Amino acid sequence: MCRNTVCVCIVLLCVMAVLTPVSGQWTTMTIDPLLNSACHVCAGDMDNDGDLDILATSHMQYPHGQIVWYEAPAWTKCVIDSPLNYPYFVRAADMDNDNDSDVVATIYLDGYVGWYEAPSWTPHIIDSTLEGAGDLYVVDMDNDNDLDVVATSDISNVVVWYEAPSWAVDTIDPDLPGAWGVDVADMDNDNDLDVVVAATVGVFWYEAPSWNQHTINTSLNVAISVSVADVDNDNDLDVVATSNYLNKLVWYEAPGWIEHIIDSNLTGAGYACVCDIDNDTDLDVVANNAASQPKGFYWYEAPSWDKHTIYEYTPNPFCVYVADMDDDNDPDVLATDIQEHNVWCFSNTVGIMEQPIVKPVVSYPYNGATIFRGPLQLPEGKTCKVYDITGRVVEQATSAPGIYFIVIDDRIQTKVVKIR
Repeated sequence: MCRNTVCVCIVLLCVMAVLTPVSGQWTTMTIDPLLNSACHVCAGDMDNDGDLDILATSHMQYPHGQIVWYEAPAWTKCVIDSPLNYPYFVRAADMDNDNDSDVVATIYLDGYVGWYEAPSWTPHIIDSTLEGAGDLYVVDMDNDNDLDVVATSDISNVVVWYEAPSWAVDTIDPDLPGAWGVDVADMDNDNDLDVVVAATVGVFWYEAPSWNQHTINTSLNVAISVSVADVDNDNDLDVVATSNYLNKLVWYEAPGWIEHIIDSNLTGAGYACVCDIDNDTDLDVVANNAASQPKGFYWYEAPSWDKHTIYEYTPNPFCVYVADMDDDNDPDVLATDIQEHNVWCFSNTVGIMEQPIVKPVVSYPYNGATIFRGPLQLPEGKTCKVYDITGRVVEQATSAPGIYFIVIDDRIQTKVVKIR
């Protein structure tokens, strides 16, 4: 396993990778500017140290394809497997129930679905015949206390799930043209897990355990992404979806699957995630586009769906993923650009609200962002330094509102956000 000691020089390299906030609400950190054809990205605690690391794939032809992870907070790059032939999607999950995070991945042209056992990254084959292996979802489908895998293929045109530990294949749909994006949820509230899929011919959900197909919409041609959530807070599950061909980002209201437009001009719409970006208790949507400039990453504020920029004017935005990377109780955004070869983390300050209290910075271990106003209180009897997002040392008493990193006794402690 890739490990490193966090020291001031590494912290500064990480901090100095942070660029100017976009619209004052997102801080951009470049995790890796050199991951060739940076493709899918997600988060997981890969080294079991209590913070979230980053997983990504390099969607390159053999011998250049890679699956990698980046160790927080210095973002040290560690290779899980290489060389590969167009690795695509990747997820973190404890596949063998040994209390560490393994990795599940699809390799597109090899028709491979497999998992890598931490910490040695020993590969285990789930399926080597799923030509065009695409999106995947890891979950206990049959409620037997082990993790199964759901996968799609836009070449084989199938939706399948693999039952652990034997990896017996159960076909959900043997003939779904362009099957791609997948999500898993109990759509009919009957205490089993159903499957929702985006495909060339529309969006569908499959009712467990018989896998009867239910149509959500057949007009959303070349649907790419689906995400299940109770968008309107009425105690049933709705579906957010994108269409690359129609340049649309929509949500479908259950149970009648009424279509609501979020963005009708998201050219080359890619992936979408649902989360409460602004901490106002309703669900917003994060998405990307890649067909014409301005290309970028955006979030849409519910319920009006006002569009806000996270980052734009990048050559080919590919993927978005939401997770609280800095443990400050709001969702941050991970993203990739397949042409510019970038992996990014966009740190969210959209939903930070003014608080009337002053909180002291706590000592190690890292406990998330401290939100404060007035003078910053640092622990007595320790060597403390405050760095701004450019890596410069600042005086704590005179610091302006913004984001800072605190180093105590040569170890990074926390991110702090000053609001006044």
